[in-house]
Amino acid sequence: MSLSSYAGGVPKESGLIGIEDISKAVNSGNESLDHADVSSDEDDSIGCGSDEEMSAGEEAEDEDDEEDGEDDEEDDEEDDEEDDEDGYSESDEWAWLKTFSPEVRRDADGKPDQQVASCKAWLIDREPIRSNFYTEMEEPTQDLSDLAFTVFDRWGCLKAEIKDHSIKKGSGVWGNEIDEGRILVIEYLKVDTRFRRQGIAKKVFEDLWMKVQSSESDCRFAMVWATQLNNTEDRIKMEAMSATESYQYFQSNVASAVSFWRAMGFRRIGTTQWFCLAADVGHPAAKLSAQDDFNLPERTTSVVPLLLHDDLDAIHNPKLRKTNDQDFLHPELACQRKETAVLELLDRYLSSHSSTDKAWNASDHDGNTLLHLLAKPDMLRPLQWVFQHLPYRDLLKTQNHNGDTPAEAFASKLEKKRTQLQFNMMVVHVADRFQGFSEEEVDCLLKLRGLTDPSDMDKARATFGCTCGLCHGYISPRMSFALEAQADAQYDRINDMFDDDLSGDDWVIWNEYKLEYVAPHVVQNLKTNKSMRQGVTNLFHHVAECLRQKQIPTTLNVLDVLEDAGEWPPHTRNFTGRGGTVTAVVQVLFDLAMNEDRYLGDGSHEEFFQNDIKELPVCRNDREFLFAKRVYTILEGGHPDAPSRLGKRAFEDDGLVSISNLRQRMS
Repeated sequence: MSLSSYAGGVPKESGLIGIEDISKAVNSGNESLDHADVSSDEDDSIGCGSDEEMSAGEEAEDEDDEEDGEDDEEDDEEDDEEDDEDGYSESDEWAWLKTFSPEVRRDADGKPDQQVASCKAWLIDREPIRSNFYTEMEEPTQDLSDLAFTVFDRWGCLKAEIKDHSIKKGSGVWGNEIDEGRILVIEYLKVDTRFRRQGIAKKVFEDLWMKVQSSESDCRFAMVWATQLNNTEDRIKMEAMSATESYQYFQSNVASAVSFWRAMGFRRIGTTQWFCLAADVGHPAAKLSAQDDFNLPERTTSVVPLLLHDDLDAIHNPKLRKTNDQDFLHPELACQRKETAVLELLDRYLSSHSSTDKAWNASDHDGNTLLHLLAKPDMLRPLQWVFQHLPYRDLLKTQNHNGDTPAEAFASKLEKKRTQLQFNMMVVHVADRFQGFSEEEVDCLLKLRGLTDPSDMDKARATFGCTCGLCHGYISPRMSFALEAQADAQYDRINDMFDDDLSGDDWVIWNEYKLEYVAPHVVQNLKTNKSMRQGVTNLFHHVAECLRQKQIPTTLNVLDVLEDAGEWPPHTRNFTGRGGTVTAVVQVLFDLAMNEDRYLGDGSHEEFFQNDIKELPVCRNDREFLFAKRVYTILEGGHPDAPSRLGKRAFEDDGLVSISNLRQRMS
């Protein structure tokens, strides 16, 4: 059941369909209660909310199922056997993860030493998993997966929108400081109903936090998902309620959990459901009162309905839902059916209502306009319908309750498509396989941004997900600088070797890893041809010069730089004329840049060029070396997973990426 179903909307018997019903049609097949994992095993307490704090402070009113409590105790006893005497254990499977399992035991019901409170927390060391952050965080638990994809980027740094977006930054107290150090994540904190309102939950957390602070000096932040725990009793209660009652009950429990964690000093991270506590008492979040912390906007109670003359049959038709094997095996067919159903609804309404009808500008209970609802990669045809039939430009700057314009909502979903592939509850990180968005997706994105006559560069930047507005095709300014720095450094290092009077064989051995993408027969020639050795060395310099000229170092562009340089003797021409390629040099530069990147390598590049890097704009693609290398290799005529043998012209004379060429090569 989606949250939109709680909104009410136009009564069914009226024969009219509201914007809420369009939302159902667009979102069919994705029925999950927002912020609650209702598909987990019945006795799993996966939420991060406190069972003790279900009303406010320590005024808990709900009771745990007695049988569930016994099961929990048995599970906790098994966990205790694995934990050491200090209350934490190190995972054999995940070396970057420590588990803390504190508990409180007292005499109860005439039985000695009974567990009355328990907690489970994870201590995350991001440094060993920076290069594979999403994949590693997805494996242990659903909560850690949600934290990774909701709060952090793929490198384990706070998402840019949480730091900079006018609305999504929330209270605006969280920034780059979260990018460093370990993080304590609270999975659950439970207190037996018989021992509540005694301050036990508060004591358990404070003791845990103090212990972690004393033993882990680099743990600067604790995080928690303040929500209702997924327990059997609450689920049974909600199943017996109406949709509105169930929603209100859930929100009441969430509010109680939020109240408790705020009392512990936690403050909301942007506009997410996650809260954070800073160890530094001087941190801006520590100075922000609970009353001034950001609250998610309440759902609007009055809505101007978007009237569509139709009944609800098309919305609830099973053919719209991805419930059968064929839909699972062929999701594109399910997508087409869903698009067709929405198009039929739009056509029926337009046949009896003017395109200037104010109802087209209506919004639902979450502030979503028609453009917001259709701003999805699987709604491209309905989006194009709107562009062709409606004065849509009036809606382009409208923000929903999440702070998104239609363009931002669409870009967010494209980003999710770029980085995530979901199979039931499992999320696979696929960003390194990204090769650009489709032509249709780019066209819709640019129209939502208000660009009706985009330039080739606008299309290139949209195709490859640029967020700085200054990328040259698929290479951002910071990535270009990293490649340029590597090219300069390698030229200097290799050129100095000629003073050491190395033999050809020794020269090749010393530079073996830099010749990884050079064809074997060319490497053999390098052993006996000093001019070719000087040529490949000079090629690093010419690539650096090409990057300084703000051009992508394609074969065409680098050879143009070579011609302008008037090199003599023509060592570089000697290398390229005997089978050497520009591509072989550029590919190794991508590898070398990754090796010195802050999160992919040893961090020496940022350490040495810190001030220069700060002067350059930040882009989502700054560290996407594997993606850029794949696209570069494809455009240059090579296989993305194999050494390149021949560079081909893939760019126009002005250096812009040829999108049609890229799509043809990808196919």
